[in-house]
Amino acid sequence: MKKETMKTKHLCQTALVITAAAALSCNGIFQETLRETVCCNPSGECLLSVTIDEGGGMSGTKVPGDRNSDEQTVNDIQLFVFDNGTGRVDAVYHQAGLISGTTSFSSPAISCTAGDRTVFAIVNSPEDLTTGTQVRTLSDLRNKTFSIDSQAGNFFTMTGSASVTLSPGTATVHITVSRLVSSVVLSRVENRLVAPYSGCSLNLTGAFLLNVPGVQNLDGSISASSPASPASSWRGWYSRQTTGSVSALLSENISAVAVPFGESHREPHTFYSFANDVCVSSADGKSKSNTILVVECSIDGVPCVYPIYLPELVANHRYLVGLTIEHLGTDPSEPWRRINISQASVNIVINEWEDVNYSDTI
Repeated sequence: MKKETMKTKHLCQTALVITAAAALSCNGIFQETLRETVCCNPSGECLLSVTIDEGGGMSGTKVPGDRNSDEQTVNDIQLFVFDNGTGRVDAVYHQAGLISGTTSFSSPAISCTAGDRTVFAIVNSPEDLTTGTQVRTLSDLRNKTFSIDSQAGNFFTMTGSASVTLSPGTATVHITVSRLVSSVVLSRVENRLVAPYSGCSLNLTGAFLLNVPGVQNLDGSISASSPASPASSWRGWYSRQTTGSVSALLSENISAVAVPFGESHREPHTFYSFANDVCVSSADGKSKSNTILVVECSIDGVPCVYPIYLPELVANHRYLVGLTIEHLGTDPSEPWRRINISQASVNIVINEWEDVNYSDTI
């Protein structure tokens, strides 16, 4: 494995550009594009010179509508070049300590060899994978797993890969990287209490995610329903009782916000989960099931909860959830218990970062 340090030799120039503008495709998907122009000398050695510059600065990673500044942060970039013939590492590059808002970045040259290659990019990795021997092959890298806890810092991990043939001359490859997490936003709580509760006071006191997959690999290919995502790693109801950084990803205490009849609380409350393709009701709040957004309220001082069973969660999608309250919620001691659907109506919107709008009337 070759890891380039600061060098001044330049046999040829290669530029890798991360275009981190508010990059939204026609369908709204969040993306960052990495462009590599590769140049090799006749001996077969290639030098990659990496440049990061989105024009408006890295603050451009912000997606319109984002309210969590951590979603915009780019602070670490790791690049791996793999030989497609052997599957082994041909070259690596790592730059840490980037600051969101930096207008440009240029790397030293990365020495690699000619041939068919796969370039894998990791933005905001929780750990340095370019040192040591933990990544020898592309398979090693794809299978590297992280816990949901690792996303609790001031960043979210994004990954992507592309193939390129390096030969004397130039070539260009584009890599789109996307987040490993899904975002769930409680965007609206509306008071439409009906008799016999129509004269009661309604206070919003908190919200949290229930049944969150606990692990994912860099390839984003671990299905929540598979044995590779053991139930013991999931964040269940107990996560609401924990303290520490992971709790901030999954839950929020709200200081008894009063929601008068006919009005709505529209301050967004944002939570994060790994992708979840499990679509079964939870029997105990600990087993694998749909991820549930639980909204905590009090009606005339009596605590109750409103569990909203979310659809399949897809990585790099944002689920905007609106809740209209008409009836008394369920017992807070069993927050996974469904409320009779005849009393509930849900609206979810998905767009990319992809937003998914979801509304529920309970």
